[in-house]
Amino acid sequence: MPDNYSVAIETGGYRLLELFAERCGDDAAVTITDGDGHQIASHAMPVAERRHRFLIPVPTNVCLTVRARQLTVRFAYLSECENLLDEGVRFISMNPYDNEWDTQPTLEQIYDRFARPAAHFEPFARWMNDPNGLCRFQGRYHLFYQFNPYGFGWDNMHWGHAVSRDLVHWTHLPIFLEPQPELHIDERIVGGAFSGSAVTVDACDNPCKGDDAAAIRLYLTRHLETRGDESSVTEYQTTCLCEDGVHVSVESPVALRVNDGFGFDFRDPKVFKIDGDAKDKWYMVTAGGAAQIHVSDDLIHWEKSQPLKYKNGEQILSECPGLIPAKVNGTGETKWIYNGSAGFYVVGSMKPDENGIYKWTAESDKID
Repeated sequence: MPDNYSVAIETGGYRLLELFAERCGDDAAVTITDGDGHQIASHAMPVAERRHRFLIPVPTNVCLTVRARQLTVRFAYLSECENLLDEGVRFISMNPYDNEWDTQPTLEQIYDRFARPAAHFEPFARWMNDPNGLCRFQGRYHLFYQFNPYGFGWDNMHWGHAVSRDLVHWTHLPIFLEPQPELHIDERIVGGAFSGSAVTVDACDNPCKGDDAAAIRLYLTRHLETRGDESSVTEYQTTCLCEDGVHVSVESPVALRVNDGFGFDFRDPKVFKIDGDAKDKWYMVTAGGAAQIHVSDDLIHWEKSQPLKYKNGEQILSECPGLIPAKVNGTGETKWIYNGSAGFYVVGSMKPDENGIYKWTAESDKID
């Protein structure tokens, strides 16, 4: 792709242009001109950055020319309009060699693209992975997911975002979370916003049903690592709020890797409650390496409770852990099933200890 090129777009009812760009030279910049050739915006990529998310205000209902200089725009869309949750973002294809789509393809053109799944969710373009933060909030189902807007393979992780009223038809929303700033500067550092989960809460941050909720409280892992140096891995859990179904508050760390016993891999938090818990505690299961449970009274302050082990006493290892309650046919007894992305599960139970804190015990061997 050339590093100096331009495309013409129509803004419609949108007020913001978002560009995810990679530097190709020292003078990387984006310039916007109107239909008469008058410059209305010019933005240089920050000197230290090799990648940058440009957020450029634009006037509505006009034709504009977007010029890229010494950079490549890997992913782009228009956002911020009336009823964004219903309208979604408007994708822009800024690859001058992609003749399959127009610059602003319709949804029909996007969905009819060869080999695109007809029944499963997929972003407009680029690479996706784990679904995150699945929940229902104010009449819509929210799907967050691991996303790389810069290419077609794993890279520094963002969170994509989409909503649906029926779990079949999805509206694409702005990218929700970005990697840490240092990942845009030094290509030797990798990581970003890894997987997590969500809890819907009321105006006082108390958990409630999604249709009655005032916000979504999200949990995720922040990962930093120097390529090729496993000992450099840093992982910790953070939380943030989404109050309008689109935008995110500042994250706060809530669970840190406090000692070597946690292992280097400490990620993918899944937060849940237990029906009938007299202590009314919250539980968070993490893994990536050693699976473990943490406990909280307020969704903010967490303490490690226990490691999760197989029936034979060996430590459970997996990605993307979950503990799922399931009723036993005939008895109505509740079992708690550990599952992870490694394609296995373990049947166990959750019972309170002498302090009323629920502990998980494996009752089956590993089941593939």
